[in-house]
Amino acid sequence: MKAVLVAAVGVWPPLGPDATAAPAAPPAELLPSRLRRGTSMLTRLFAEGVAQVAAQSGADLASVATVYGSANGEIETAIAQLQMMHGDGVLSPARFKSSVHNTASGLVSIAAGNRAFSTALAAGERTAAMCLLEAIVLIDRGATDVIVALADEPLPAPLPGAPRYAPLGVAFHLRAETPPNGRALAALRGLRVDATAPAATLAEPLGNNPVAAALPLVDAIRQGRRGTVVLERGGAGTSRWCIEVVDP
Repeated sequence: MKAVLVAAVGVWPPLGPDATAAPAAPPAELLPSRLRRGTSMLTRLFAEGVAQVAAQSGADLASVATVYGSANGEIETAIAQLQMMHGDGVLSPARFKSSVHNTASGLVSIAAGNRAFSTALAAGERTAAMCLLEAIVLIDRGATDVIVALADEPLPAPLPGAPRYAPLGVAFHLRAETPPNGRALAALRGLRVDATAPAATLAEPLGNNPVAAALPLVDAIRQGRRGTVVLERGGAGTSRWCIEVVDP
């Protein structure tokens, strides 16, 4: 497969000096108020990531293909549904329709009037790598561009022993050719499993978030670094997915 171009990168909450100034939930203004009302943190993270990369690169949100990735999905909404079942047994239809893994895919597609390809994936610690693989294959098979949006919200308290972490969303706009704004940040190629690759080590409070596996790639692209980037955190086994960041 040939290299794909990175047209834009988005992150929420903002990284760097302003990280602590970020509000508790992203604005997610891509979603009209009637769709945004009652949405989960996860859906807002997805919508914010898509909006950020589209604003940077000039992506056509009415036609771009989208790949959504989350290790745990709409876990907060799902747990709330289970608690309702355990209580009076009366479930909320509104909550149920927002508890599926492709909730954000549906809402963002409706908001943008997009009928193009869209999918939602979950692959545990390898969710970031598998979503990039999906996007790269789509482009290799003829797609012009793909937005990859990754997000995971904090795990609910009822899950005993679960790791605690802050919410995090990351998005990439990948293209087969030069983006509408005339410039690419980097190119990606050589997505592979490498038995010698070290695990990515990430600081708290984001480090335990499954999406944090994509932060080294974000950093390499933004800093203009080239070379191999590991797409998995520690504890995922001896062989880890990696990708090459090269000049566009």
